[in-house]
Amino acid sequence: MPELLPTPQYMSPMGIDGSLRIEQIKNYVLERDSTKAITGIEQLNAALKTKRMAPIPKSTAAKQPGTPCTLWLGVKPSAKLDNMFTGMPMPKEQGYRLMVGIDWVVIQGKDVQGLYYGLMTMMQLVQSDGSVPMLKISDWPELKLRGTYICDANPEQKIEYLASMKLNFIVFEYPELYMLDKPAANARWKKIADECRKHFVEPIPELQSFGHGNAVLSIEPRCAEAIPLINLPVVARNGKVQVPDSAVPALSVNNPGFEQSEQGKPIGWEFDKNGEVAVDQTVKHEGASSLRISRSSSGMLRAWQTVPCQPHCIYELSSFVKTQDVKATRDTIVGAYIELYGIKEDGGLSPAPLRYTKNLVGTNDWTKLSAQFFTDGYTKLRVYIRMQDASGTIWFDEVAVTGVSHDTRLLSGLITGPVVLTDKTGRISYEEGKDFKILEPTIMKSPSSSSLVITSYSRIKNREELLLSFDAIYEGSITCCPSEPLYRNLMRKAIRNVIKCMKPKYLHIGHDEPQILNQDARCKARHMSNVEIVADDIIRMRQYLREADPHCRMMMWDDALNPFSNAPIFQLEKTAERLPKDIIMNAWAYSYPADNEKIQKSIDFWLKQGFDITGSPWFDPNNCKFWSEQLIKNKGNKQILGLFYTAWGDLPEKRWDGLTAAAQSAWAGVKPSDW
Repeated sequence: MPELLPTPQYMSPMGIDGSLRIEQIKNYVLERDSTKAITGIEQLNAALKTKRMAPIPKSTAAKQPGTPCTLWLGVKPSAKLDNMFTGMPMPKEQGYRLMVGIDWVVIQGKDVQGLYYGLMTMMQLVQSDGSVPMLKISDWPELKLRGTYICDANPEQKIEYLASMKLNFIVFEYPELYMLDKPAANARWKKIADECRKHFVEPIPELQSFGHGNAVLSIEPRCAEAIPLINLPVVARNGKVQVPDSAVPALSVNNPGFEQSEQGKPIGWEFDKNGEVAVDQTVKHEGASSLRISRSSSGMLRAWQTVPCQPHCIYELSSFVKTQDVKATRDTIVGAYIELYGIKEDGGLSPAPLRYTKNLVGTNDWTKLSAQFFTDGYTKLRVYIRMQDASGTIWFDEVAVTGVSHDTRLLSGLITGPVVLTDKTGRISYEEGKDFKILEPTIMKSPSSSSLVITSYSRIKNREELLLSFDAIYEGSITCCPSEPLYRNLMRKAIRNVIKCMKPKYLHIGHDEPQILNQDARCKARHMSNVEIVADDIIRMRQYLREADPHCRMMMWDDALNPFSNAPIFQLEKTAERLPKDIIMNAWAYSYPADNEKIQKSIDFWLKQGFDITGSPWFDPNNCKFWSEQLIKNKGNKQILGLFYTAWGDLPEKRWDGLTAAAQSAWAGVKPSDW
């Protein structure tokens, strides 16, 4: 029996010895109401050709199901067909019934899409020698929507394959989708949309807004949310306002070599209590001791301390690390590594790490891990040494944060809003246009250039120390400013163009993982809370979509609004209450089993909020199965739409590893033997 993907719901042998030979099928008959399934026949014939077998031609005469040497295809209800499939359940929406006899084949779709899926199963049944097992199948999907994200270079080449796995939507995220006013781009994406629909795949364009605004910012950098820089120390040098050229001193890490201890614990460090964290005087890189972190079962264990730093500087974080039998439960940043966060004025941590080092798993002798980072506007840092989603033993020694230079990005990027320049006491203010000028703003200049020049008649003296305040956008900015009119206009135009070109049933706006929010002058001038600003932006995107096509539904990633995901970072837990309930929330969580509880709580949260949802796994097959299991468990609730596999480019060698499990579990569910 050849492998069928996904496995049918019900399949049984015909009870007849032997098998059909595909060359026995001399023609096919396609009901008039089923002609949209012709692409499935074309795929079947193309597959036969690759196996050096003759294609099946269309019959010139009408024939009944079960006619010798005939592949019969249709969707109309029939008492004769019901008798042929006695003992098999009736398929549901998108389902089909398939029977292979001695010298004939019958495929009846519950609908035309189901007939297409029946042809995909038939294509998989044909073995390399041309034999087809005699059997009967009744099959249908557990989840209505089953799809994937794609960002491969040539997505056209993957459509047939994804359709053969009975996926029925593809989310496309490409910068070209913002440029559909260009004839070549428009023609390409219209063709891609048409090709998808030939295979019963709904094309869903993703126009990333807000959090991951890389495509928007590549078109118009001024759309980025700026970072307010207050009283930044600068110097007048060679007719320009520049960052200081003085050295940046190393930061003072308390007990960096773990030489001081009390009852076996490191002085100056805090640590988690759910495992072993202890000073080890038998294993060390230098000095008398190191810090040992051990876990017998997979999980997280950390030690940390807070250190003051200079804002807007570059430092290097480093430590020597040794590992023994460190086993990880997934393939992203796991095992042994060090990282640091900025500490906000309210004492909370920055939304994401400022930087983390390379990670180590397995057994490794002493290795120096290091990474450079920018402090941005932070004056305090939290340094973490950690074991993440792993078990085993790790030793850390000689933790250091050394100074590299002042942050040269600050005056080589894009300045937004008013610029305030004073002497170092703050008492003397210098005037724009009189004492200094702002050059024509261009983002991403070379680090040696400056956007501010001193006039020949300025009161500012050469080498004078100054204080500078402004809103800055520089390299690495990815979050769009929801208060910027240029951003709104760009998104409105892109939505209109993509709807006109691809005519999708759904449009995805991204809107995930913001790095900064409600910080610059444009947002502050509106006097709105984080919740109000984000809700306003989402509602605005929905309004643009309804203007372009009132029947197209909007999708978005859920994390920034989900209290069990990233919403607490920016206090956005109440945002969902302000949104229209026709927005589809795409919930995601990728770690198995670490995120299992988060997945369950996320599903419950969105159902109670009244939103339709999909669930998104990634490359871990068990994560895919768990998501499907939890969604199917709730499938009686019409708000459960389906499974949305993600194939991010972060791990190109792993991105598709979970696709088979996702397609299988979303179609046929998860059985105990699958785990």
